[in-house]
Amino acid sequence: MIALRACGYRVPKGSGHHKRGIDSLRYTLGSHWAQTADHLERCTRLRSQGMYERIGIVSDQDAQDLIDSTRQLRTDVIKWLKNQHAKLVPPGI
Repeated sequence: MIALRACGYRVPKGSGHHKRGIDSLRYTLGSHWAQTADHLERCTRLRSQGMYERIGIVSDQDAQDLIDSTRQLRTDVIKWLKNQHAKLVPPGI
């Protein structure tokens, strides 16, 4: 959502804003993030199934992969933000 907002876009809450934020990665951070965006979307669907339909569909490895992906995403968003929108980077980051 940070990258999307930094580019001047805002998705109103309740209108699929998380999905749109994930989908936008390929456009805000670059096409090399398309595969990760797809992975995050799959994780979102698994989370929904786990919450609403059944249990045990997410393995420990799935969870660790998601943690690793989101840590890398955070690192890349900060780097991108420093390069593209330095004035938006909070002090100390």
